[in-house]
Amino acid sequence: MVEFFLELLKQFINNNQLQLVKRVKNTEFLTKIGWTEQDVHNFLLNELTKDDFIYDGVEKNSNFPEGTVYIFKKQICVEDEVYQIYIKIKYVEQEDYMVLLSFHESEEGEGNV
Repeated sequence: MVEFFLELLKQFINNNQLQLVKRVKNTEFLTKIGWTEQDVHNFLLNELTKDDFIYDGVEKNSNFPEGTVYIFKKQICVEDEVYQIYIKIKYVEQEDYMVLLSFHESEEGEGNV
């Protein structure tokens, strides 16, 4: 199942259809490591694997229609600094779009099932 999601994610990125939510945590982290949204897309395309997958499930959120969230954790190294990042992507099946809800440093207990 996660393999199918990752292939679908690549299609959405290649078609410029993945929206990064401009949350404070996300923008502060990207500023801290000096990445752009394009850097995030390249990372997701080339580095994210099924081995990074932690959890999926239906999420109801008032900001977006109901959909399935996929949660990943992965270590990255940027300029000799190592970060454990938390990645949360929501796929809204009924409307066929994806949003990157979270891309930031993992916090204790975040993503644990």
